[in-house]
Amino acid sequence: MTITALLGAKLAGTTFLSRGGLKRLREQDRLWIIPLAAAGISIALAGGVWMLYSNYAMMAQLGAAVGAPELPIYTAALASWVLLFVAGFPIALSVLYFSRDTVMLAALPIPAYRIVAVNLSLLYLYALPVAALVFIPGIVAAASVMNVTILFIVSSVLLTLVMSLVPLAVSVLLVMLMTRFLNLNR
Repeated sequence: MTITALLGAKLAGTTFLSRGGLKRLREQDRLWIIPLAAAGISIALAGGVWMLYSNYAMMAQLGAAVGAPELPIYTAALASWVLLFVAGFPIALSVLYFSRDTVMLAALPIPAYRIVAVNLSLLYLYALPVAALVFIPGIVAAASVMNVTILFIVSSVLLTLVMSLVPLAVSVLLVMLMTRFLNLNR
């Protein structure tokens, strides 16, 4: 079984709607919950992104005034790293060590490195939207006062994609150290 097939199966098995949740909602005549939840989540995300953009826009104006228009990019990167480190530690602990399907997968004829690679990929996929949500408003705010070139756009996309790797790596290393020296089976 390839890493992408394992990742697809793991993603399909970890969402509420993929485990028969949609069928249960349909049977109970509660499909109205889905658009209501989507509207609530959209409003919350829009409010959070607007707040971040407003703060980053003020930093961009301040940075432009002092000759450092990239100030909101640095601030967004720092905010993203702090948020991902704080949120990434318990998520890494959960995905790598307390995932119920890891034991089941280990019993199958699947190499251990593939199971670990799938869990690390899943951790990255969980962290990527969080990093993008915090980082992209900073890029947009900086672009409003900077000279936007194709290099700026390409580097912004690449930076958004790799932004979460450093705090996730630190979180995974701390989780590995913690599980090495502590008994988590109590």
